[in-house]
Parts: sequence; C-alpha cells; structure tokens
Amino acid sequence: MKMLSFLFLLLLPYWASAQEQINKRPKKEYLDEAGRLFAPALGYNTFFPIQYDQTGPFHGPSFGFELYNQTMEGDFSPAQFAFFAQFSQLQSLEQADIQMLLISFGARFSFEQGFRRRFFLPFFGLEFGGLARNDVDWAPQLSPFLGLEIYHGRNWAWELKGSYTNALSADMRQLSGGLIHTHIYINLWEDN
Repeated sequence: MKMLSFLFLLLLPYWASAQEQINKRPKKEYLDEAGRLFAPALGYNTFFPIQYDQTGPFHGPSFGFELYNQTMEGDFSPAQFAFFAQFSQLQSLEQADIQMLLISFGARFSFEQGFRRRFFLPFFGLEFGGLARNDVDWAPQLSPFLGLEIYHGRNWAWELKGSYTNALSADMRQLSGGLIHTHIYINLWEDN
C-alpha cells in the first residue's frame, strides 16, 4: 500500500500538468509571413462602360506588380495590406478600332484581423491613376473596389476583384464603368 501511495504522489505532478494541457485553449495559428516585394502579376480584365450600347464591353490582358504585401497577426489592424501598380490594354468587343489603356496604383486591406486559412480572403481598397481611349482624351480615374483572394500561398496568390472606375473628366460617361479583374501574383522576393 505504501508503494502505491508513493507512486501516486510521484505521478501527481504529471497528472496535474496533463489536466492543465487538456483544459488549455488551443493557440490560434495565424498566417504570419514575410512581406512580398515586387511580385509580378499577370491577369485579365473585363470593363463594362456606362455607355455600354455604343462600344459594348472591353476586355484584355493586364500586367502589374504588387509593390509590397504583408500578411501578419494583428489585434487592431488588417491581417493583410498591399500596394500595387497595374497596366491594362483593353479592346472593345463590338468595335475593333476602339481600344482603352488603364493605368492604376492602389492599396488593398483585408476585412479580417487574423488569417487562419489560405482560401477566400476578402479585401477592399482604392485605386487611382488614368485611363484613355483612342477616341476620347486621357482622364484621371479613381476606383473603389472589393475582392476575394481565392488562394494565398507563400509563392503565389490568385485574386478576383470588382471595381467601379470613375473617370474624373468631362468624358466621364464614356470612360466610367464597372471593371472585373483576375490576377495571379508570383512571389519572387521576400522582405526578411
């Protein structure tokens, strides 16, 4: 009996430690990664102008850079923010002689404070820049947007976003409209 009591007293601290571990809440695992620098982006855009009946939709490839992207754990800050530049050459589907050039610089921020997954990460942001058509003068533009990062990996990311391109000129009705973007970013450099 003394031997059994001795073993019980010897194992009591280990049993208490095990109980403490069982009752402890699991630690949240956040995506906390090094920032991406100058990640090139390839994508495709579709633009629906306000005066849709005159030109129809525009579509075409885009190229850009994610100048900086940081994913981190934060209590009062977005889990992700990014700064980017994009260039798009768009062609009218109905009138082959009308083309559009869109240049934008912007920032995006996640709605969430800590990412625990790599899929379907919602974000919002604002772009500014310029746009022109070969039949209309150049105009500055401002575009709020909403989007979803379909996949966020260490080496690449795929996003889908929709924006309203607001031309700030007299030709506003010809140059303004809705824009749908899809891009894939390739991570080549990290900020350590």
